[in-house]
Amino acid sequence: LRGIHFFLQLTQRIKWIPGNISRAIPPLGLMGVITVMISLFFVKGITDNGSSLDHVRDLRAGATWLKENSQEDALVMAQQPQGIYLYSNRHTVDFPSVAEFDTAEQFEQFALLQGVDYILIGPEMIWRFDGKLEYDSFTTNEILPVIEELVQKNTVEMVFESEKDLVIVYRINP
Repeated sequence: LRGIHFFLQLTQRIKWIPGNISRAIPPLGLMGVITVMISLFFVKGITDNGSSLDHVRDLRAGATWLKENSQEDALVMAQQPQGIYLYSNRHTVDFPSVAEFDTAEQFEQFALLQGVDYILIGPEMIWRFDGKLEYDSFTTNEILPVIEELVQKNTVEMVFESEKDLVIVYRINP
């Protein structure tokens, strides 16, 4: 706005514009620019009713369920553990790296040593213009097969699923 105002003040130096009119050009021009900008923001606000959650993972999906259905001292294993902690108000740990487990039994031992009560599986945290949520390759290739094996052994059980949000919460059976 200062740049526009400066440019409009330069118009005062044009000799063929009468003095009274040239003094009114900067404030009137600035008011015009501000009016146009406010109008554009107003129209944009009315026409853009889309939510950013249509393009990225919603961390609240499983975290809200955990907050409402788990003990206050529950420990949750999840990707983006900081965000899950904030939304669920539950202690969190990240998934182990591929180097820390080769088998479902090693994954189970890791979770038990940590004291994990719940495992939250969610889609990749990435902005997608098409809005299509997907699991990342680590979740797809490493975590989900291990979880499926633990479900078959009755070590974990699914307690929440949101197909829309691509979120699943498993509870580790005592």
